[in-house]
Amino acid sequence: MSLFRAFQAARGGCHLGRYIQSHASSKLRLGKYSCRTMRTISQHANSRKIPTSVDEFPLTREEAFAFVSDTLRIPNCHQLLKQDRLSLLNTLLHRLKHTVPVSNVTALAQDNSEYGVNETLFLEKCKNDVLACRGGQCYWISGFFNVLLRHLQFETTLCAAGAKLSSQLKAHAAIIVHNLEGQGSRHLVESSPSHPIFEAVPLDFDEQSGSFVRLGERWKYFNAGEGTIKYCRLMGGRNDLTFPSSEIIDSEGEQWEVKKKYETSHYIPLSQFTELSLLIVTGAMGNLAHLYLGKHLVVHGFSGVIGNWVTVRDKIVIKDEDGIVLESMAIPSDCYLIDRVTEYFPQYPANLIELCLKNMKRYNP
Repeated sequence: MSLFRAFQAARGGCHLGRYIQSHASSKLRLGKYSCRTMRTISQHANSRKIPTSVDEFPLTREEAFAFVSDTLRIPNCHQLLKQDRLSLLNTLLHRLKHTVPVSNVTALAQDNSEYGVNETLFLEKCKNDVLACRGGQCYWISGFFNVLLRHLQFETTLCAAGAKLSSQLKAHAAIIVHNLEGQGSRHLVESSPSHPIFEAVPLDFDEQSGSFVRLGERWKYFNAGEGTIKYCRLMGGRNDLTFPSSEIIDSEGEQWEVKKKYETSHYIPLSQFTELSLLIVTGAMGNLAHLYLGKHLVVHGFSGVIGNWVTVRDKIVIKDEDGIVLESMAIPSDCYLIDRVTEYFPQYPANLIELCLKNMKRYNP
């Protein structure tokens, strides 16, 4: 039975928490992996062993080095690997975030149901989307970058993150780089351009890291213990919340909004993130599919055409590298949206965006 058919019942709009509870012991097959639920990611992914070989993501060594040289424009990577590896890692991360956007374009532009019975085909799609700078979900970008770094002889593992520590849904993927600055050292690598973290973060602080400014806002990490690292934004006041339900940390007279909680001690196999991603893009997880695919066409990334950050969602917002809003535009028509997206991100042809807009209704309940 395909994953797409097996989870059709979820499309009736059931509450995510009840869905997870009712399917926590599901053993439906997805390719060669059992179809775990999101509960598995947060409760059972407790392996601390660092993989010594490339994970399941189908990126070859030749493809990895070609992407670094040709797309990220780092032609002397072999030489840099013998010098300052931390500096090279930060350069790779900075270039990746300025090259590959987060997007739902390719997921919207096709019928994804076939991936429920062919995970290998889905991973090939994810790889090709990143290689072509069309991006995708954080799972795709982090899975790609994780294996790319291993081809460059970095020791890496994937970790999960979520907005709420108590939530069973840890719907975000990040990377831990091990032994980079001595045996036992760990660095957090956030490869999604949705988060303004352009350097590997050393996880050697006791209670909190130093603060830093990115895209016009001040950020800091707090150590919550047991491997949980909270990524926080400095608030302008008690009411300055991105989401009303966000956790607030009071520290030295300042208030910090918790944006992400990384579970850095639990190393997650790529297959588990792939399963979660498939539940969304096949439409099997109805609520999440609607949020990710049914509400807006989404592109967030750096436009090399105009040299600024562009977010396309319910409106189009352009910011400079300091986070200053240069322009905020309503979207009066589909034609306007197609023109703007293809102008700022020429890797998306107009016919692809047209297909996305046509297919959005498929994911509306």
